[in-house]
Parts: sequence; C-alpha cells; structure tokens
Amino acid sequence: MKRSAIYFAVSFIISSIFLLGGRCDDDWYPVPYPPGPGYYYPPIDYPNNAADFTETLSGNMAVDESIMIISSGDGVIKVGIPISNQTTGNINAHVHVDLRDSKTKFIYSYADTLLTLLPGETYAVLGMPTFIADAPTSEKAGYIIYWQIQSYGDVVKGQKALLSGTALEYIQILGPKTVYEGYPASYRLMVTHPQTGEPLAGAAAEIQFSKDGIRISMLVGNTDAYGHFSGSLTLPAGVEGPIKLRCAVMKDDVNELFEQEIQVVPGLKTLLTTDKPRYQPGQTIHMRALAMTQPTRNPVPYTAAVFEVFDGKENKVFRSATTTNEYGIANSSFALANELCTGDYTVKASIGVFSTDKSVLVAYYVLPKFKLTINVDHSYYLPGDTANGSVHCQYFFGKDVIGGAVKITAATGTGDNAQVFTTIEGVTNDTGVFDFSLQLPLIFGPKDFKSGEASITLKVKVTDTADQIIEKEIILPISKGAAVIMMAPEGGRVRMNAENRLYVVVADPVGRPTEAADVEIYTGSKQLGVGITDSSGFVEIKISPEDSDSTLVGRECILQLKATATIPGGDVVNHSAVFDAVISGALFIRPDKALYNVGETMSIGIVAPVNVNAVYLEVFSQTQSLVAQAVDLTLSNTVDIPLTTNYIGDCYLIGSYISNDGKLITDTRQVHVKRTDALVIAITPDKLEYLPADPASIWINVTDRLGAPVQSALGITVVDEAVYHVSDAREGVAEQYFDPNAGEGETLPAIGYSYNDFTKTQETPATQNAAKLYFALFSEPLVAANLILSGDVSAEISSAAIAEAEYMISQLKNRNIRFNTQLTTAYGWDFTRAIDPWGNQYQMIINDTTGVFTCTSSGPDEISGSNDDIVVTK
Repeated sequence: MKRSAIYFAVSFIISSIFLLGGRCDDDWYPVPYPPGPGYYYPPIDYPNNAADFTETLSGNMAVDESIMIISSGDGVIKVGIPISNQTTGNINAHVHVDLRDSKTKFIYSYADTLLTLLPGETYAVLGMPTFIADAPTSEKAGYIIYWQIQSYGDVVKGQKALLSGTALEYIQILGPKTVYEGYPASYRLMVTHPQTGEPLAGAAAEIQFSKDGIRISMLVGNTDAYGHFSGSLTLPAGVEGPIKLRCAVMKDDVNELFEQEIQVVPGLKTLLTTDKPRYQPGQTIHMRALAMTQPTRNPVPYTAAVFEVFDGKENKVFRSATTTNEYGIANSSFALANELCTGDYTVKASIGVFSTDKSVLVAYYVLPKFKLTINVDHSYYLPGDTANGSVHCQYFFGKDVIGGAVKITAATGTGDNAQVFTTIEGVTNDTGVFDFSLQLPLIFGPKDFKSGEASITLKVKVTDTADQIIEKEIILPISKGAAVIMMAPEGGRVRMNAENRLYVVVADPVGRPTEAADVEIYTGSKQLGVGITDSSGFVEIKISPEDSDSTLVGRECILQLKATATIPGGDVVNHSAVFDAVISGALFIRPDKALYNVGETMSIGIVAPVNVNAVYLEVFSQTQSLVAQAVDLTLSNTVDIPLTTNYIGDCYLIGSYISNDGKLITDTRQVHVKRTDALVIAITPDKLEYLPADPASIWINVTDRLGAPVQSALGITVVDEAVYHVSDAREGVAEQYFDPNAGEGETLPAIGYSYNDFTKTQETPATQNAAKLYFALFSEPLVAANLILSGDVSAEISSAAIAEAEYMISQLKNRNIRFNTQLTTAYGWDFTRAIDPWGNQYQMIINDTTGVFTCTSSGPDEISGSNDDIVVTK
C-alpha cells in the first residue's frame, strides 16, 4: 500500500473515532452544546432505589405511611401497616415486608402473610426475627423497611427508614470532657422515650469509665421521674491518657449503649524551675520543684522527690533524692564541671508518680553589655500613618549608651516576604535615646491583607562606641479599616422566632474603644436592630430573627448577620458573620454578670416559651456538678446561687427542657468566678543602686488582698539581667501554671482583651463586657452539654442519600449542564428515576446565575421541608 493510502486510512480511522464518540467514558459525550435536533444524551446512572419507588399501581388499595408503626425488641422487628380497602367487597392480598441495608440492598430478614381485606381499613402487623432488633440505635441507622401489598395485578409498595418515628435526640450525657486522676467527676444522663418523647422514668442506667476494654469505675441505678440519672465517678491513681466513658440505658424496647472518649490528666502537677535558662561550664544549676494537686491546688507535703540531670547525649550526670516540705517544695543543686560536653541539658524532677522535665542550655557565651528597648506610639496603624517611636539603649550596670550608632530598616511584610522601603540612621543622645518618625506606605497589596491585616517589620541595629552590637526587631500591625467590629449572639447561637441579645464591640485599629458609634444589624436587607456603643465600645442589641431569615446548609441551619457601624466623623465600617441557628425550641439562661468574685451571689434568669412550666438547671465547675435542680417557672424564673470557693474558675450553666415533640432543648452559658484569697507580694530593697560586692538587704512582705499577713514559702531567684538577653526563655508564673484556665483562648482584637486580662484583673464594666463577648465567641465548655446520640445516627442515615446526590450532580455537571431548563430527558435527566433510599423523588435545582446544583431528599420522615431533609449543594 502506498504511503498516501496508509495516511488516508489512519486519518479515516481517527476521524471515525472522534465522530463516533472518541472516549468510551460513560460521562463524556462529544456532542454539540446544546444537543442538536433529534439528539439525546443517554440517561445518567441513577441510584438503585428506582425498583422500590413508592408507587400505587392499584386504585383499590392504599397505605398511609405517616401512621405506619415500626418497633423493635426481643429479637423481632414489628411493622404495622394500615391498609385501606377502597372497594365495597373483600380483597385477598399478599403482604410482604423485609429489612434491607440502605446502601447494598441486602435483605437481612423478611415476613409474609395472606390477608382478607374487608372494606375500610385493616391494620396488618408482621414480625421479622433478626438480631438487629436488639442492636443499639446507632447500629440501626443504615437499614430500611421495604413493604409491598399485592392482590393479583394490583400493587401498593414503598419503603421507610427503620428508625422512622424515633426521636434521635432522646439521650444526652452531661459531664466533663477532661477528668483528673484520683478526683471525682460528675455526670448526668437525660433520657426521653424515643417514640412518645416523655421522660423515660425507671430505666436501668449505667455510667462507667473503661480503658482497653477493662472497667475502671462504674455507676449503676435508675432514671428518676424526669428521666435523669446522675452521680460521680473517681479514677484511681495511675490511669493516664484517653479512656472511654460508657453509658447504657435499658427499659422495655429501649436498649442503648454508646461511648465517648474522655481525657485523663494527672491529679498532681509539678512546676520545675531553674535559676536561669542558660549556663556556662563551671556554674551551678539551682533546681526547685513545687508539687500541687489538681484541680484543688493543695500542696503535696512530705513526699519523695528525685532530681536528675542528663547531658546532651542523654547520659545521666546527676541524681539527688530528697523530700518535699510542708508547702510541697523540694530543691537541689548541681555544679557543672569546668570541662564537659556542651549542648542542651535536661533537668528532671519526679514527685510521687508524676515527673516533669525542662531543657537548659550549657554553652560558653559572652553576656551583652547593654540592652535595647524599642517603643512606638501605637499598637496598630493605618496605611499612610506616621509611626513615632524611640530606641533606648542602656548598659546593664545602669548607664545610658551615649553616642551609639542606630540603624533602623523598615520593610513591608515579615520573614522572607519582607521588602525594605526605607532606612533611618542616627545616634543616641545623652539619655541613650534616639527618637524617630516613620512615614508608612499609603498602598498595600491585596496579599498583604490576606489575613485581615498587613504588617511592617522594623529591624534595629545599635553599635556602641566600643563596637558592641545589639540587634532587635518588632512588628507593626497595619489595619485596612477605620474601625474593627466583633459580634456574637448570647450563648454563641441564635434562637429563631425569639428575642436574642447580640453583643457588639467597635474599636479603632489601635484597639481603643469607639464610643457613640451607631450600629445597625441586618440579615440580608432586613434590619433586625440598632444600638449605640458605650465608653467601652460595647453595645447589646436585641434581635428577633424569623425562620425565613435562616439558611439550611445540609442538615444545619445558619443565620448570616451584618453589622454596619457609623463612627463619629462619618466613616462607615461593615462586618459580616455566620452563626448557628436553632429552629426548634428557645431557651435562654442569663446570668446577671459574666465575672464574679467568691462570696458574691450569682443571679440566673431563665427565659423559656410560655408553655414551658419547668426547666432543669445545672451548674458545672471544672469537674463537678455543683447545682442540679428543677426550676418551677410558674413560681419564679430567677435562681440565686451563693458563690463559694467550689465555684472558683470557669463555670458552665446548663438549662434544659423537653419540648412537645420530644426534643431536649438546651442552653449553655460560661461565667468565671475569681478567687479572693490571692496573695499580694511587696518587694522592698534597702537601696535602689548597689556597687559590685555590696551587701543587699531585701524585705519581702506577703499579704492577702485585704492586707492581712500570710505565712508563705518563697522562691527567690537573683540573676544577672543580661542572661535574659542571651536567651528569651523566662520562667512561667506559678499561678498561671497551676490554673487549668490560664492562657486559654484568644485575644479580642477589637479591644485587645485576652482571657487573662479580664479574669486576673480588677473587674470593671469594660472587662464585664469583654467577658460576655469572649465567652459567646470562644466558649469551649468542658461540659459535654450536647453529646447527643443522634450525631452519629443522623450521619449514618443520611450518608447513603448524600453519596447518591453527589454522584448524580457530578454526572450532570460533566455534561456541561448549567441551567434549570436543561434538566430534561434530552440531557439524560429523568426525575421519576431519581429516587432516594426511602422511595421518594430527589428534587434537583440549578441556580441559573451561579450554576450551583442543589439536590434535596425529604429524608427518613419522607416529609419535605422538615428538619431531617438532606440537602447537597455542589
């Protein structure tokens, strides 16, 4: 064959491949868009539920699935089917039910019967023996009941979730997620009947701790008239790491067992300190250990203590055994040899069964002769601002560095992304100070503000007249707006169809509160409320959003809010945020303050729907249930609680009631109770300045906050300040180390408050407001207030429908379908074949503007628009 003929044949084959479809993938069709006349896409691959599509092929029989009853227990699943004979004569019918896996369609059990249906309604009950009948609810989630009634050519059939009619939120457990070894922890079970929603009284209940399948501690009893069961569990010594909290409830057809992981922390904590972070060969390491119990913070006296030191090669070079004193303190010293291996050394202290260690550096070093301090006039700046600052240099013996050469390099960004835009040079004056002014760039790129703010890096280098060099750098945050807004609803969630309190704070970029700012709150274009900020930049605005204002995302509801603040001077700032929305049931637990002192009385207001006569109120500390009582709202909606030392630290207020449809409605608030027995230390030297080798006398006075003297154990360290300019490490404060809440959370950028700022300082209206907003934004309760069995169950029930919806959407998107008008058989879409696991049609909608697909299933209750609808957006 000639070359031209071969070329023609190959070209013809390749062209034919493309004309006939090219690739063989089912989801790719090389046809014109839109399809040409007479062309139709092949049907997409539909879920295998179509064969079970709920349908009626008979005008003689009918079934109302909404009143079908499914129950399980004693090894049998019973299905009650209300069959209506719509003729005037008898009908002989074959009734079939079976139990199937919702994903694989595997049949686990079935039952059949022959019935004579009289005119009117006949209630047929069929029982299927199966081990699944006695399985926990979480294991029943993936099953469906298929039913069919046939009389000759007449057929009625359908399918229903095995858990249909079951209240999936019928068991809750309250209690700490973190427990202390050797210390009691309180837990409470709250149970309602899955069908009736009534409190499940008299049920056998069990709460236990277990590790690696071995029971550690257990509570056994029965639920009370409210369906509650509570008590305390204590972990023995030696239990570490995560354990299982196991809960079981049994009565009649209720047989539930579920587990939750709980973290165990030691009941003893040791603070190990050394006199400095860095040593040279030949120097002495002074070690001190303070041991206290957790969370009670009592000293551990007269207990064996061991100090050990390991060199950089993990060789043990020192060991000393001693005993803690009456204050739980032990100490020891280790003299380093003049010739040794330098590097990171590990210092270890073991008291009782608890050990702790820290690293210190052993190396030769030269202490700097002077220190460098950089001050600027603001903590935040706007683009184009002028930053005024000063550099102060002082020798460690107290004399100012005069005539030191100063070089300041300013760059946008930080690290490797920093770009220098100016350099300032000068000389320190007679007081060791160099003042400078820096004009900041007016324009920053979008990437500079990708985290919300840009930054300027100042690198300062100072060289004294003896050519000693010290370098230091600081970061200047740059804000892009004239103000910062933060907001959060009380309790962190919005209750729809009820009056909520929304906390809003407005401040300038420096963090100074903005007073008299007019704040408006919107959802979409609908205004929900207005207010004016006070002197602390805070305003509390009442909003009453409706169901129609919320958005359903999957199985959750959200509410998007926008705050618009007009600040004095006319600038307008906007801020948007999305919050969880609660549709069913409203409950508000409202303490009169966010911060308290021991000895005060906490007044708690309770707001519930008018048809709710009682609310169960519980107050938890770190580990204990301190208050547990039913509050009769017909008598009073306020509860007053005197605050003793048991309440010190973070406390969580939890209210709950059972709604008419059997749901457990809860609300949680966090407050903080401060100690009043904190110590005040006053240090008074006999002189303000000493010469080398001078004796120094120092008086240390320890009192309580009221000024009364307190006998105390003191830990005193005297170190050359220059050491801390060689190493940045400094010892932690003992109070924060032993406080389980110390250092928690984040700083409120709008007003500059951190958790420690408002829990460790004197209470003011500003700190109260900051605490309200902080707890609403960042509260992470140690109490598992919503540890609901339904979480895993709902996920299992909906997983099959979600997977099917995502698969159908992906096929349609691959066909370049972008508009609702394309959802036709011409593009391979047939809504009559898009059937969910419960035999109902999926609803498919395309947003013609964005091209986003939304596929909705009516869920296991088979009622469109209800809370269990499954929505997939892609």
